[in-house]
Amino acid sequence: MWRLAAAKYAARARPARIATRPIDTIVITSRGSNGPFFTGNSAYRVYAGVKIGIDQDGLALSLIPPFNIMCPPIYLPFDEMSLEHTFWALWPEPFALRMQGLPDIDIILARDTVQWLRSGTDRSPFGWEA
Repeated sequence: MWRLAAAKYAARARPARIATRPIDTIVITSRGSNGPFFTGNSAYRVYAGVKIGIDQDGLALSLIPPFNIMCPPIYLPFDEMSLEHTFWALWPEPFALRMQGLPDIDIILARDTVQWLRSGTDRSPFGWEA
């Protein structure tokens, strides 16, 4: 699932990060799924050890070593994303990050991750643009 996202949103060199969250967990899943395998969804992956960086124009995602083997960094531009409330397993109030270039994939973020992102940027969909 990571490589599907990376195929469309391969990381590009960016200026210094505004903020970095060194370790987090995300889920990449097929859109419309609301839980893991026992609910009938086999098209998902949980990624623990994700480093999230906030840049001026988007989010940089990368896995920490050794989990980053065959999982290149991803860069998600703010201009192409939307954020929706969703359901995922037993996570309290998760959000689905949806990218225009990935119409069949949701990136599931925990509520505290979205709160951290909102504290680090005022860009849509996490805040209001000036």
